[in-house]
Amino acid sequence: MFPPGTEQQQGLSLLKDTLNLANHGISLYETVRDDDNQIVDFRVVAMNHLAEQLHGVSAEQSEGRLVTAIFPAIRSHPNWARTIRVAETGLPFHETVFTTFPLAHTDGWFDLSIRPWHTGVAITYQPLRADLGKETTCQQRPQLEQQARLFDSVLDQMLNGLLILKVIRDEKGQLDDVEYVRASRSLEQHGVASVEQLIGKRMRSLYPHATQTEIWRRYQALLETGTPQRFEEYYQADGLDIWMDISLTLLDNDTILSIYQPISELKRYQQALETQNQLLCRTNENLQQFAYVASHDLQEPLRKIRSFGDILESRYSPVLDNDGSDLIRRMQSSAARMTYLVQDLLTYSRLTTHRQPHAPVDLGYVMQRVRLELLSEIEKASIRLVIPELPPVPGDSPQLFQLFFGLVNNAIKFRKSESPCEITISHCLVKGAEIPAEEVTPISHTYHCIKVQDNGIGFDPVYTNRIFTIFQRLHSKSKYPGTGIGLAICKKVVDNHNGYLTATSQPGAGSTFAVYLPK
Repeated sequence: MFPPGTEQQQGLSLLKDTLNLANHGISLYETVRDDDNQIVDFRVVAMNHLAEQLHGVSAEQSEGRLVTAIFPAIRSHPNWARTIRVAETGLPFHETVFTTFPLAHTDGWFDLSIRPWHTGVAITYQPLRADLGKETTCQQRPQLEQQARLFDSVLDQMLNGLLILKVIRDEKGQLDDVEYVRASRSLEQHGVASVEQLIGKRMRSLYPHATQTEIWRRYQALLETGTPQRFEEYYQADGLDIWMDISLTLLDNDTILSIYQPISELKRYQQALETQNQLLCRTNENLQQFAYVASHDLQEPLRKIRSFGDILESRYSPVLDNDGSDLIRRMQSSAARMTYLVQDLLTYSRLTTHRQPHAPVDLGYVMQRVRLELLSEIEKASIRLVIPELPPVPGDSPQLFQLFFGLVNNAIKFRKSESPCEITISHCLVKGAEIPAEEVTPISHTYHCIKVQDNGIGFDPVYTNRIFTIFQRLHSKSKYPGTGIGLAICKKVVDNHNGYLTATSQPGAGSTFAVYLPK
């Protein structure tokens, strides 16, 4: 490699003398790269005496020569891929391995270490005691045979598929194929293949399409990074039609553990569920559109009914008897109730079809609008409405107005006739865990809690859930007018804001409605 007598040759001679002092084999290689800077070979720099004995070649025959020229079959040896990986990544390899040395016609267990060195790698072989290995093998053979039988029994009983795969590498140390080493009997039940059909075979010969799938890409990622892989794959080729949930783990540099669960039934169920969900969404959209159009178009004939009723009452009341006048009044009353019902249905429909992006909403301003809208009722009944300073909340301003207008209007409607009406608004922040509602998620989030409390007639707690259902009434319309939609609208608004609406009450003791909106 270097001219005799040069400093480099003297340094190499000193290095070899130092290496020969070691009690294990040491080889030093420098990398040989092509024009693309890819490692294509190694050149022997130095070998100590123990390395010469192990390899079956002298230092004079090897130093300065390409490794592939000295050992023509080296590219298929497991150590070749390990050596390239260390040279490329700079990450050392250290493991107890069974290694063969063809030229020396020897093999055995060695403590193998491959580490980066200068412009190449340093490889050390520490032979393990052969006599100790034989003694241990003899003593442990019955136990090992029992463990092997137990392992095969476990494989046969596994519900999920399990494969142990041997990595086959190409000349550059890259993944070329995998060989099936062990397999569970459940593979046959899953319609993949029998154990006898797999063991000793290679994947590319049995399943040529595999190299075009995510499975192959995940094998490559596992070997490059060592990071366990978990993914789903639909394989429809080579006689298979199956969904799989696959986990890959690297047992050593050339052994992969693959565990997979067939999920074809689950996927078919999910696909059917998605289809039904899409159908339900389209049906719901059609219903919402129908409700909007029907509500909108119904208002015109209602206006004509009320208009004609007014004409009848004003022009012909002198010639009508009491029964005739009473019929007109009833007709007008029914038409008015129908108008209110259609308007509320239209409002309820718009809560789904007319949404705005959420933005900060001045809740204090919303409450003042509610007060102004209900001012005539408030002044007429001398109602005391207490509104504190309120913070902004994220939401849809028109919908939040509908929410609190509905709650305050509900409190006014169901006030006591014999005592002054008081309605108090309050605000605080709470955690999700404090909300008295089912399935609050996540319980760690903070919520605005806005309460509307009154001293009205109240209601029996058994009706708590019923009051938020559309068209549900606790009182007759003759005693307390309304459409039965008001609180359903409030509940819909809160749902649109990913919040919660609760109510607590006792007959004669007033009611408290609590609105919880995410902070």
